[in-house]
Amino acid sequence: MKTKNKSKEILKVAMVCVMAIGLFSAASVGFNQLIFARATGEATPLPPAESTTETVAFAQTPGDITNQDKSQPDVEAEIFIRPTLTIIESPDQHFHAIPASAMLMEDAAQSGSRYIWDVFGTSIDGMYVQMFFAAHASQINTWWVGTVFLESPDNPTQNYFVHPRSGEKTALPVFMFTINGITGDRIDITYMGIRENVTPVVYSDIDAIGAARWALVEAGWFDMDIYEQVTFAGISDDLLETYMQTAIRVAKAQFNISYVRDVQLADLGANGMTDGVVDIATLNFTASDNTGREAIISISTSDLAFRSVSISTQHNDFIPGFVFRDDGSGLG
Repeated sequence: MKTKNKSKEILKVAMVCVMAIGLFSAASVGFNQLIFARATGEATPLPPAESTTETVAFAQTPGDITNQDKSQPDVEAEIFIRPTLTIIESPDQHFHAIPASAMLMEDAAQSGSRYIWDVFGTSIDGMYVQMFFAAHASQINTWWVGTVFLESPDNPTQNYFVHPRSGEKTALPVFMFTINGITGDRIDITYMGIRENVTPVVYSDIDAIGAARWALVEAGWFDMDIYEQVTFAGISDDLLETYMQTAIRVAKAQFNISYVRDVQLADLGANGMTDGVVDIATLNFTASDNTGREAIISISTSDLAFRSVSISTQHNDFIPGFVFRDDGSGLG
C-alpha cells in the first residue's frame, strides 16, 4: 500500500510538471523573409497591477527589453475584480499534509485567479477551483495546484469527456495553475479551453507520420539552426514579431515579483511535413528574471495561427543530484 501511495504521489508531482494550454486568437499570416528579433538587456519594471492588456513595442533588431512604448497599449486596460469561486479540496489531498506555514487554500485559489487574469485576461468568476497541496522529496519547494472547472466536477453537464466503453463522464478543466505553496510565487499555468463532444484521438496511420518526419530529415531540418528552421517553415517576420511580443508580455506576468531580464527564441518543434509544408508544433522561448530563474514559454503555431501559451519554471525547483529509485520510492 505504501508503494502504491508513493506512486500516486509521484504521478501527482508529474502532473504539476506537465503543462499544455490553448489560448485562442486570430492571426493574419503572410510569407516573407525572416526577421528574427529578440529582447535582451537590463531589468525593467513590471507593468501596473491593474493593467492586463499592456504590450511592449517590439524592437526590429536585437535590442534591450527596456525599449518599450507603454503609452500605446493595444487594448484599453481593464481592472481585475476578485471573483466569486467555489473552492473544493482535492480528494487526493490525504497523501500530503498541509503545513501551518502554507498559504490558506482560499488565498491560493484567489492568487490563481489573478494569475489567470494577468496571463489570459479572463475572469473565472462563478467557476469551481479544486485545490491540491503538493510536496515531494525531489523538490525544494511545495506548491498549491489549482484545477479550474466550469461547474462541479462531480456532476458535469458541459465540457466533459465520455469514456468510450463505460460511458462515464469526466469533467474537463478549463485552467490549471501552480503557485509556490508558501510564497504564492507563480510556477505554471495552463489553458485547456472549452470543448464539446470530446472523443479519444487514435493515431492509426503510423507509416504516414514516419514518412512525414523522414521528409524533414531529407530536407535537412534537424541540421538547421533556429533561423533557418523558421524561414523553412514559412513563418512571416510579422507573425514572429507578434509571437515575441506575446512571449515578453507573458514573461512579465509570470515573473510577477521580479524583473524580466531576457527573452529569446530557443527552438521550433515540427510534427512533420505534408505536401512540402511544415506542420509546426511549437515555438519555444526562454525567459529569465533578475534572480536567475528561467521560464519556458511555448506558443503553438499549428496552422500558423496564435493558439496557446504554456509556461514552466518547475525545472528550476529540482534538488541537484536527486535520483528516483527504480522501486518507485522517490528516495534519492
